Amino acid sequence: MKDWRQKRGLTQSQVVRKLIEVGDPKLPQTAASLSRLENGKQPYSRRILEALATVYRCTPDQLICSEPSTVSAQGAPLNYLREWREHSGLTQEQLATLVGTSPNMIGYLESGKRSLTHQWLVRLSRHLGTTAGAILDSPPRDVTALMQMWSQIPRESREQALRTLRSFVPIP
Repeated sequence: MKDWRQKRGLTQSQVVRKLIEVGDPKLPQTAASLSRLENGKQPYSRRILEALATVYRCTPDQLICSEPSTVSAQGAPLNYLREWREHSGLTQEQLATLVGTSPNMIGYLESGKRSLTHQWLVRLSRHLGTTAGAILDSPPRDVTALMQMWSQIPRESREQALRTLRSFVPIP
């Protein structure tokens, strides 16, 4: 949890102040009590985990299971490369072979340890059956759900559906 606090640029005192604002006396009230949690010397309850996740702008599951470098400040993954690869039924080794790199590099790209440059996005998207933008912005389940809804719209109503969508997100 200390990694999350540091990644968000917060001191223990700043985190404690935010937790005190919640008004729950069961949350850490001192830097020392937060330190005990961070060092594993004190167990944390679900309530503490939820409060810390709010402060660190992530979900409780991300706080427990993810490195902070793999999650943006808004709590979303930095990219959806792993999800698109798995959706395509490929292992890291198979995708690496297709794009001409090592499985380790695929792992680094998935975890955010290496940046997904435009060149990487173009190379990867060709083999994942998606767009470069979708790798960064949308998990496959969202795109699949959207396509399933689209296929259910009668052809004669699709122009109206597009106009409605464009009212939410202007497309040039």
